[in-house]
Amino acid sequence: MDETSNLDPYTPENQISHDHLVKVCKYRQGVDCCRYIFFPRDKREFYCSKKIPEMKSKFDSLSSMVAKGDNCAGLPNEKG
Repeated sequence: MDETSNLDPYTPENQISHDHLVKVCKYRQGVDCCRYIFFPRDKREFYCSKKIPEMKSKFDSLSSMVAKGDNCAGLPNEKG
């Protein structure tokens, strides 16, 4: 099993900074917006699900989403 499948989605490493959210994830920019962004109701932060296989597959299966972007390698450990 891939070690990324055990990642807790709410770790600081998966939290997306405002700058990254706007410039790389292209939040609120239509179809260019990354489809792997999520924001839980009980938190005020945005998170990346791309390296969490269970979550990524759910986002990949949603055909009705406006966001279609796949703009980076995903968090954690990505700079920029």
